[in-house]
Amino acid sequence: LSRIPPPGPEALRHADYLIADANVPIDVLSKSASLAVECGCRVLFEPTSVAKAAAAGRDRSFVSNLTYAFPNADELMAMADGWTDTEEDVEYARGERDRRTVRRAAAVLLRRMR
Repeated sequence: LSRIPPPGPEALRHADYLIADANVPIDVLSKSASLAVECGCRVLFEPTSVAKAAAAGRDRSFVSNLTYAFPNADELMAMADGWTDTEEDVEYARGERDRRTVRRAAAVLLRRMR
């Protein structure tokens, strides 16, 4: 997967959307998203795991090019704060997380997105 190149502008000029998941390296995702936006595409993202969501969240350039993201609650928290929780953090959050916490994380992420 580390050899997957970003799509070229010739392909993106004819597309409305770039749909990506986090199974490719973040540098490829970031380049692809940036190029897609330059070509007028909307960028949709599925993080696929908490660790990959955290890596994506740390790349501010990538996040700023997202139009839509589809994380679950754990991935959302990781994308919003940019780090992977320990097992203790996850257990605590599952017991303490309420709608307000999820809304705050969503607001943080949305402010960073397009």
